[in-house]
Amino acid sequence: DAHAGVRDCAPPAVEVHVFSRSCENVTFKFEAVCAHAHTWLAPGTSAAIFEAEAVPHCARTGAMLPFAHIARRPRKPPSAKARGVRRATAEPTDGMRAALGMPPTAARIALFAFDLLSVDGRSVLHLPLPERRRLMREHLVTDGGDLQLARGLDSNDPSAMAAFMAEALSAGCEGLMIKSLSPDAAHSAYEPGHRSVRSFKLKRDYLLGSVDTFDLVPVGAYHGKGRRAGHFGAFLLACRAANERETLQTVCKLGSGFTDDDTHRLSAFFRDEQLVIPAPAPELDLGRISAARQPDVWLRPHVVWEVLAAEISPSPTYSAARGAADERGLALRFPRFVRARDDKRVRDATVAAQIASAYAQQRAVIAPGGVAAEADGREAEDEAEADLALPATSHSGAVAR
Repeated sequence: DAHAGVRDCAPPAVEVHVFSRSCENVTFKFEAVCAHAHTWLAPGTSAAIFEAEAVPHCARTGAMLPFAHIARRPRKPPSAKARGVRRATAEPTDGMRAALGMPPTAARIALFAFDLLSVDGRSVLHLPLPERRRLMREHLVTDGGDLQLARGLDSNDPSAMAAFMAEALSAGCEGLMIKSLSPDAAHSAYEPGHRSVRSFKLKRDYLLGSVDTFDLVPVGAYHGKGRRAGHFGAFLLACRAANERETLQTVCKLGSGFTDDDTHRLSAFFRDEQLVIPAPAPELDLGRISAARQPDVWLRPHVVWEVLAAEISPSPTYSAARGAADERGLALRFPRFVRARDDKRVRDATVAAQIASAYAQQRAVIAPGGVAAEADGREAEDEAEADLALPATSHSGAVAR
């Protein structure tokens, strides 16, 4: 199952370090989990480096909680002074809570291991995936506690994978990772640092009819990088505040769903039509987007795009439907460009109340027990994933993530 979480590459030895997929050391975010690292290695194993997803779950029911429970954690290590204050005012551990007759904390973090990179100082990247998985089961202790093996299905039957996908979505997962299970290392060895045809992500927003679409207005643009250099690579989108008002409210940053030709064509369109303006449009409610995260170029509200969204999360950053989640706005997660709506004008764009209604109906953003999830908005605004395709393969598996 493709769980909604943060990627961990943790070498659990005498010391344990947790790194994000961008190789940023984020150990300080997971101190409670790392405290149990001494239990992760099987007898006779001295060190291991493995990949896992850090997934929040309900301590009472075991059900997975939304990604926002991790996204709201601090993004920088605390200062020495702050660490001292935190130790002095720390919440009781679950062991202390049990001794005092207190209930456990509502949200806990578990690591779902899905691949092994090294064991006892020996790299296993060159080995095929089935062998790496066997070694992972042999050298890691995954007893259902803080460290677990991600669930998986070994199959090349599309109907079996479809059933597994439905099961994953009903459990609150984002979807599945489809990986080659070929015993030939040439087709299933680990390739760090870049996308590979050996594994693909299948999320619910890739499935027709599984997500909501919204008609949104581009109000800003960000300069592209890499293949998109020299053109706009992403856009700030907004919805209408209300039917009777002209105010626009920010809702997401969009960088997915465009081909390279699309970005070239759209960049030329906005410039040729003189839609680039020196400052935000006066009708735009920017929200709390920091100066560092504001668009490189502002756009006059003029066109409407249809956009897919996998989820809607509370956001202190964006202004859409402010107040629907306390004093915060709402943000679209994993937005994807579908098409330009040439048949619609700005006054026909989605109203914030429609997004708020979709948020209220969305089970994924409500934690078990009725606890509303939170998000800081940055996770949503940083989404700019490349488009994926799923090629046929004779050795495939829906690998638990």
